[in-house]
Amino acid sequence: MNDDQDIAQTSVRITAAALSIFGLYVVISHIAALTGHEGHTLLDAIAEVSRNFAVLLGLLSFFLFGAITFGVYSAFPVHEVTAVTIAVSLMGFSYHFLYSDLSETHGLPIWQDELIHTGLTLFLLIWWVIFVPKADIQFVYLPIYLLLPLLYSIYAFGRGHVEGIYAYEFMDPRIDGGVTVFLNMIFLTCVNIVISIGFILLGVFANSRSG
Repeated sequence: MNDDQDIAQTSVRITAAALSIFGLYVVISHIAALTGHEGHTLLDAIAEVSRNFAVLLGLLSFFLFGAITFGVYSAFPVHEVTAVTIAVSLMGFSYHFLYSDLSETHGLPIWQDELIHTGLTLFLLIWWVIFVPKADIQFVYLPIYLLLPLLYSIYAFGRGHVEGIYAYEFMDPRIDGGVTVFLNMIFLTCVNIVISIGFILLGVFANSRSG
């Protein structure tokens, strides 16, 4: 490995470590904000924040980028990182266009809520553009890139139905009705598909430029 490769590898690991720490910050900040808030115990806070898409993505980022930092993967986890980046991009879109104007911030100050949703999205997008190899990003992997929001939706609706508490108002059929919730999810699915295709096209464009 030459000096340029050493520098590139070091840059990947240092910035991945920063992303991992940011992901952990997302989780801890939500738990800390809710613990003691309106009588929440630590266990109550953990149960509450585990409904939150941003918290679950923060936890996933902590483990994924921690693994990259410590060289756990034998090859660069292109599709895993891309899938997480797309899911975080969808989270950022949802935050700014669907629920940033809602009063519920899970006990967080508004500036901190904004930092988490916007900061993680921008940080991860920039990291993806700079460091992720684009050669393997193809349309055949589209189902993988769509998977995380789908799994979260199944989890969130299932848990909401059982517990009677939904993670977000736009997912709660008791507020605006089932038809509105259905249309909200169709809209987000379309946005997720568009974002995923955008990432794939960026990969195709990068490959054509390098070729």
